[in-house]
Amino acid sequence: MTVRARRPAGLLLAVLLGVVASGCRIGVGTDITFDSGGGGELAVSVRIDGATLRELDRAGVDPELDVALGLGPASAWRSERTIDADGGLILTYRQRFTDGANATALLRELSADVAVQDPAIRLDVTVETGTDGSVRLSGLGAISPPATLGVSRDDEPVGPVGAELAALVSEAVRAQLTIVVPGSVVSHDADVVDGSTLRWVLPVGDPRPLNLVADAPPLWRRLPWWSLPALLVLAAVVTLAVRRRAQQPEISPAE
Repeated sequence: MTVRARRPAGLLLAVLLGVVASGCRIGVGTDITFDSGGGGELAVSVRIDGATLRELDRAGVDPELDVALGLGPASAWRSERTIDADGGLILTYRQRFTDGANATALLRELSADVAVQDPAIRLDVTVETGTDGSVRLSGLGAISPPATLGVSRDDEPVGPVGAELAALVSEAVRAQLTIVVPGSVVSHDADVVDGSTLRWVLPVGDPRPLNLVADAPPLWRRLPWWSLPALLVLAAVVTLAVRRRAQQPEISPAE
């Protein structure tokens, strides 16, 4: 299913209500895949396990309805719904970006218009990309916990608040940033590196540094796919010409 949806950060509060109530866990992932031309795709996913879904259902909270209520014609996020093997719900939001400046704006949009006391994915980073596929990223990242559960009685918040709530959310939420670059990695402060894929664990609360520098990929990886057949044909023609030249008998000059 694909729909036009609002920024995914707004989904977290409803999910966290169920998580804190049930003691279950959710996963939040932010994936940035850069292509060899300087653009790429940003994807944000929230995985809600089956137990949490049941708690949300008993509380009358529909995560997908929460998204639907925020649909906006100006939004370009694409939403995908997946049920995994364990019965958990994965909501993924995708959007393409054209260059580093566009990627920077999208990442900061994740927490734009979200109040300080509300939960959000906060990625205050600057991204620079080259048309040759080079990437430079630096800044701070974290998951900000809610100040309260959003429920009050006689103007007093119900349930844990402040540091106590932040500690509960920190136990319940597992968040990470994953970046895939087309070229070789020069420097980074990621927690895990697997070839051109880097992963950072995002803390709940105080932000951590995020830094990455990657070189441009080899020229052959930056060529458009449609140029490969032409190159193969050219290579075959050149090879054939060289072979024919080698097979021609040498002619001795006349005396």
